[in-house]
Amino acid sequence: MDMERVLKNEFENWIVNYCSKYRIADKKLYSAVPKKTWHNSLNQFLKTEADVQCKFGGYLELTFMNKNPTEYTVHSELPIYDKSFGSHGMRVDLAITEVTDPCIWLNEDDIRNSLTAAIEVKYENYRYPYEEFDNGRIRRDIEKLATLTPENGYHQKIIKIMLIMVENPDFDSDRISVRETITLAREANVRIFSNITQLMC
Repeated sequence: MDMERVLKNEFENWIVNYCSKYRIADKKLYSAVPKKTWHNSLNQFLKTEADVQCKFGGYLELTFMNKNPTEYTVHSELPIYDKSFGSHGMRVDLAITEVTDPCIWLNEDDIRNSLTAAIEVKYENYRYPYEEFDNGRIRRDIEKLATLTPENGYHQKIIKIMLIMVENPDFDSDRISVRETITLAREANVRIFSNITQLMC
C-alpha cells in the first residue's frame, strides 16, 4: 500500500465530503461576519485543534477498518518522539501503526517498528489566522517530525505530515512566517496537508 498516496487521497476526500458541507473558509458564509466576535472560531463543525484531530483521525480509522484484512490503525497522543521533548512533547497528535498480527507492545521499539505515519495538527481560527505560524508552534512541530529518521532509531521510512486547517477565507499564504514554514517543511521532508491549496507541499 502506498500509504502517502492513501493519506493524501483520504484527506482530500475528508475536505470535499465533510468539511465542505460545513463551509470551512467559505467566502460567502463568512462575508457577513461582524468585526467583533465572541468566539475565535466561528464554524460549528470545527472549533478547536482537538476537533480536527479527532474528526480526521476517526475518518481515517473507519477507512482502515473497512479494509480486509485490517492492517493499520490510528492512535491519538501516542508517545513516539525522543524523551528529551518531555512527557507531553513526546506525543504526536495522530499516529498510524501497522497491526497485521495481534500482539502486545512491551517496549519503545515495538511502537517505533510499527510506526508508519506521524501527523501533527494545527488549526488557525478565524480571528487569529496566523497565530500558530507567527508564534512558531507549527515550526516546532515540523522540527519534531524531522527527527523521525533511521539515524534516531526509527527502523523504517515514516511518512511525516503537518496538517494545517485554516478557517479564515482571507488567509494570506504569502505572509513571511507562512512562506518560511513551507520552506522548512520541504527541507525536512515533511508534507503539508491543508484546506488551503497554496499551503500544500
